[in-house]
This record gives sequence, structure tokens and C-alpha cells, in this order.
Amino acid sequence: MQPRKALLMGLTSTLVLGSLYLPGQKTSANEDVNTRVENFQAQVTPVIDQEVMKVFKTNRTVNNGTKELQIEVPDYAALNDQATFYIDNENEQVVFLVSNDNLKEIKELKKELSDKLGTKIKFKEAKHAFKDLASINDAVFRQLKDKQNVSTGINTANEVINIRADLSTEEKDQLVNTYGDVFNFMPAEPLVNPQYAVDYPFKTLSAGIKILPDTSATEKSSPSSGTYKTTSYCTSGLMGTKSSQAFMVTAGHCVLFPHSNASTTGGSGYADGGLDSNSNGKLDSNEYNWIGWQHYSQALQDGKDKDIGLIKLTNTSLALNAQWYSHAQADTVSKIKAYATPQVGTQIAKVGATTGFKIGTIAEVNYNYNMRLYTDFTTSNNVIVSVTGGIRVSGTDFSTVGDSGGIVFRTTDNAAIGLISGGSGSTYACAAFYNTLPTLGIAQYVYDYDTPLSNLQG
Repeated sequence: MQPRKALLMGLTSTLVLGSLYLPGQKTSANEDVNTRVENFQAQVTPVIDQEVMKVFKTNRTVNNGTKELQIEVPDYAALNDQATFYIDNENEQVVFLVSNDNLKEIKELKKELSDKLGTKIKFKEAKHAFKDLASINDAVFRQLKDKQNVSTGINTANEVINIRADLSTEEKDQLVNTYGDVFNFMPAEPLVNPQYAVDYPFKTLSAGIKILPDTSATEKSSPSSGTYKTTSYCTSGLMGTKSSQAFMVTAGHCVLFPHSNASTTGGSGYADGGLDSNSNGKLDSNEYNWIGWQHYSQALQDGKDKDIGLIKLTNTSLALNAQWYSHAQADTVSKIKAYATPQVGTQIAKVGATTGFKIGTIAEVNYNYNMRLYTDFTTSNNVIVSVTGGIRVSGTDFSTVGDSGGIVFRTTDNAAIGLISGGSGSTYACAAFYNTLPTLGIAQYVYDYDTPLSNLQG
């Protein structure tokens, strides 16, 4: 296996580089702020991860390019039973909200973090225990989700549950009387719209490339016989394995026609590429590579409520790695590291097939929302599905059509956070990895050398 080499990509289409941000490139007045925030978070994030892991520890399965193995990581779910934290970027502080500061684990954590980070860390008494807010947040969303245009999420910094819905005064009073004064009521927003949309038939699969679903629902004997359209596409996200079989993780609404028996080969296929280089209105065989089968979608499973999908990678002439591609060129820019638990205030970035690299900030965690799911990759037929346990991101023009499934990661260390689900304007919804990949049994692929898919077929 050889290290991934930079490969410049010649495109026949026009690229508007001014709308694209790449590391080290001057693009906007916000860059100085983004750099300051990233520098601050780069100082505190590894220290927090290290000290939390000393007190709250769990195991996670990853694939290191040779085998699936267990690694130790911080157990933020266990921490949330006693405390939580958010990142105050304006004042450059990490603020821990503690329900009981007499607990042994909290005393130990406070001492170690204060010794190492000084004034950059702050502990204060929580008005509401995070685990209670999380329970109320989910209960209220289940109660209100039939209203269609509704979302709920926890703003840790303000210790409130933001409810975006058209509610009467009586309905608001009933919620407060039932659960207490823990809500911030806001006007309803439009439904989260999925973002179907790098136009190149890559031979090495990684994050940030354009992927095209077979838009016909009939089961086939070969994915190469599918119908691949330039008008319906998503973005590749995380690479992973299950029992040494390679999978691509993308948005659940991008995987609509999995085989009726997900353990077998069949169903509809998936391809990468999609650049109509000769403008003949169709994709010729040299303009895409089929990569494998639509395998599984939690967005289609009643009671699962997560916008996560799997593509089974079976084309053994291809390879994969753990890096991500930029939009303007086929260079792999950096390695995606083992996924982390999202925290309010964390600066994140995403890579999408349409808009490339963009920076945003986590605004809410445990974000629940309703989404319009197009059941045939067109706008003709759609249903409303509820998505829970996600992330709400703020960031101007953070993503657009075609970016669905694109990976979201921390800017400080490229630790994976989740993937793009949908949104518009300045607010976006993302699925999280910490509460989805373990239930799917997916081991994140963390090796940044090219690995032939022939080595990862179970």
C-alpha cells in the first residue's frame, strides 16, 4: 500500500473559487475570527479529552488498515450523567455545568483541568441537570412532531431547550406546567430539506466526493447496470468496516433502495463521479465508477429516527482511505480522525460535493427535527420523517444541495463529528456519529494509506 499522493484534477466546468474556503486561503472577514477560535480550541480540546478519559472511559471499535480493534476514548455519555460543558469562544473559556460538585469524579476533573488550563476553564453550578434536559427534549419532540414544522434542541450555554413550533399560549403553558421553566419558545421554521446535489470518478474512495445513487428501485444483479443521473447526487462521508467488509457512511435519505435483505448483494447500486465532461446530457462509462450497493438506511426504519445510511463497497478495482477531498482539486487534504462527541460552541467544518470546505459552529446538541424525505430521488413523492439525536449548526451558506452525507469534523484535530442532513440560510441539521455508528456495528476506518477494497470484503 502506498501513501496517498496529491493528484490535480482538471475540470471542464467553471469553479468559482471565491466561494470556497481552503486552509491557508484568504476568503472572508471571518477568517481572523475562525483562526482565533480554532487556535483557542486547539489548546483546550485535547486536554479536556485527556482528563475526561481519566475519569470517564469507554471503548470504541476502529479499523487501523490491518484489523478492527478496540481503542479507549472519553465517555462523554457517562460525564453527562454528572455534568456537561460548552465552549465560550468569545471569552475563550470552557464552561462546565455541574449538578453536584461534591462527587469524587467531578472533584478530580476540576482539579486536573484547573491545574492545566487555568483561567481557560470554569466550573459553575448547573440550573438543570443535562440528563434531565435531554430526557425532556426527547419527550417534547415526540409530543409535538405531528405538527410537522417543529424542531427541538438543547442550547447548553443557556441551559434551555429551544422549541421551534407554532404553539398557542395554552400549549406553551401546558409544557411549562408539565416540565418546568426550561424552554425557549421560537417561531416555527421550514422543514429541513435534504441536500441532494467532486465531479470526478475517483479510484480511491474517501470523504467529500460526489456519489450518485441508482435512481431505479428494481433490484439488479450488478450495480453497474444502474441508472445514474447528474441531477440526483449526495456526498461521501465516513469510511468504515463491519466484520472486515467495507462500507461508506452517508446520509440515510441518500440510500432509498436497499435490498429487501440487507445481508445479501442486490438492490440498487451507487457510483462516484458524475461529471458530464462532453455535455451530452448523460453519463458515459468513463465518467463514473460504480462503487457498490445501497445497503441500509435508518431514515427508512420506523423507530430508528437517524439520518444515517450505508453503502456496501464491493468494486474490488477501487481503494479507500481515511482522508478527505477538497472540492476544487482531487488532493486529499488531511486525515479524518476517530469520531468525537459534539459539544455546543465547537468549531467544525464540512466537506461537500457542491460547496467544498466550509466552517460553522455547533449551536445545539440532541437536536430533533422533522425532514422531508423524497422517496424516489425526485420532488414528486415525499413523506415527512422525524430525526432525533442530531446536531444544529450555525454558519452562513454552510452547505447546499448535493452536500448531503458530507462529513462534519472538528477544525482543531479533524475528529469526525457527523454528516450533513439538510438545512438552509444560516442553520443546518447534521446527524451525529457517536449515537449511530455503535448501533450499526461500524468500525470507523482511520488508516490514511490507500487500501484495496479487495482486502476489505469480509
